[in-house]
Amino acid sequence: MHTPGAKEISPQVRVAVALFLAVRSSNDKVQRGCIKAAAERFKISRRKVSAIWSNRDSFEALVAPRKPRACRRTQLSPAESADKIHEAPMSARQTLRCLASATGFPKTTLMRHLAAGVFRRATTRVKPKLTDVHMARRFAFALGHVERAFGGRDYRMHHMYDYVHVDEKWFNLYMVSTRYYLTKDEFAPHQACPNRRFIGKVMFLAAVARPRYDAKRKTYFDGKNRNLAGCRVRACSTMLGK
Repeated sequence: MHTPGAKEISPQVRVAVALFLAVRSSNDKVQRGCIKAAAERFKISRRKVSAIWSNRDSFEALVAPRKPRACRRTQLSPAESADKIHEAPMSARQTLRCLASATGFPKTTLMRHLAAGVFRRATTRVKPKLTDVHMARRFAFALGHVERAFGGRDYRMHHMYDYVHVDEKWFNLYMVSTRYYLTKDEFAPHQACPNRRFIGKVMFLAAVARPRYDAKRKTYFDGKNRNLAGCRVRACSTMLGK
């Protein structure tokens, strides 16, 4: 049995080993220490020397070239695998599990193809598509809250303590950031909208103001009149720090 990764012995070396041992044998028995001497002389292991001596009467074992070992053929080449991945819809290429279901490849095969560069992982994010009108409105809003201190020359932003903002809390209909698995010659699908705040969503309102100290209650008000949902990991109204 051939050991994977073992060095192949040429027919010339096998014949030389057999002759080396035949000269040092008597009644088909090799003299003591000859196998070790043959291994050191021909730079092969003693196990292979013993195998050559055992098969010395077989022409195929000594002279005939070794037959190529049968290897398991890969069912699809990298190019064919890339074409099959390319045929899968983008909606089925966001996770390896979905891609495996769409292409019929095992997940482990896809992981090997990913490591080999047959396809790649890409992340696409929705970009804000601002028009000139949008940018002008934002600039005008910022300028509307710039004021000059009384008797001074410097400008500063308004303190915003007398403002209460209405904040929309929503669930987006699709994710802002989406991951796809693409072949080498593919590009991530472009997603754009007038503004990421305008993605179709289900929303509700909550009043938000600048945090301040409440002298009457002698505590700090975080500025949120919230209507936020809780979860099993974090209770509602839990303050988060960065």
